[in-house]
Parts: sequence; C-alpha cells; structure tokens
Amino acid sequence: MRQNLVDIHFAAEAVADIERALDTLDARLTELSALTPRQRQRITKMGNTSRGFCLRALQAAQQHAGLMPRDFDLDGCTRDLEAMDQLRPWRLRIAHLHQRLADTETALGSDVMTSTLAIYAVLKAVGAREGVDEQLRLLGARFARPRRRADRASTPSPEGRPSDE
Repeated sequence: MRQNLVDIHFAAEAVADIERALDTLDARLTELSALTPRQRQRITKMGNTSRGFCLRALQAAQQHAGLMPRDFDLDGCTRDLEAMDQLRPWRLRIAHLHQRLADTETALGSDVMTSTLAIYAVLKAVGAREGVDEQLRLLGARFARPRRRADRASTPSPEGRPSDE
C-alpha cells in the first residue's frame, strides 16, 4: 500500500526563519500566564456571550465611579479587556496554525508508518533467504503483545515449577 499524504522539506533558511519567529513570539509574549490545571478548573471564566455583560458593567462603573469601592481597579479591568481583545485574534490564528501543524505531523507519521510497514512485510517475505533474521526479530518486537499474568503463571519456570511473577 503506497501513501503520500504530505511531501514537504524545510530548507535550512526556512528553518532558521521559523525558529527566529518563534523566538520573537516567546520574547514578546513573556507576560502570558500559565495556569495550573486546578486554576483552570476553578476560576470564573468569561465566555463569548459574557462580553456584553462585562462591557455594560464597566460602563456602569465608569458612570457611577462614586459607588465603587476605593480599591476597585477600574482602569486595570479596562486594560485587561483591551488586552483580551488583542490576544483573541492571535490565539485564533495560532490555534489554526497549531491544527495544521498537528495534522501535518499526523499525516507525515502515517506516511512513514505505512512505508515502514511495507518494508517489514517485504523483509518478512524474503528475509529468511537474505539473512535479516536479527532485524526481523527487532522489528517484530513492535508487534509483540505483552503476556497475560495467567499465561506467565502457567508457564513453567526453568526449574520446572509454575512461575509466580
């Protein structure tokens, strides 16, 4: 079975450009947060439908600033909303790029796996005559199934007693 879902090669100059671009992103986005799984689970989240509520609440707080507690950081909340509005299109672009990277990696892996399975099949068919027994044994280990505990227990040990692994 022949397959070639993807056929790409990155020239050294392209690799260097991509690495520089990633370095630039890392350097420019140092203020990004990294939440723990527990934090991600527990924090209050703002979904797409909540944006209108947040805008109206911020407008109300600005109109009635005297009602807000003195330590309420209205400017900080406004900056957070503006930063979120800047991040969202970048996140969407990066998510799309991430999906294309993942799909390409999957397709390349499939191409390689399909080709190497064909190699294995050829070696199995003609290998005994060509002296590739050791390579076949090593390649065949990929498909070896772990022995079940019951199988191991009933297998006699070198001393002739059932194994108790």
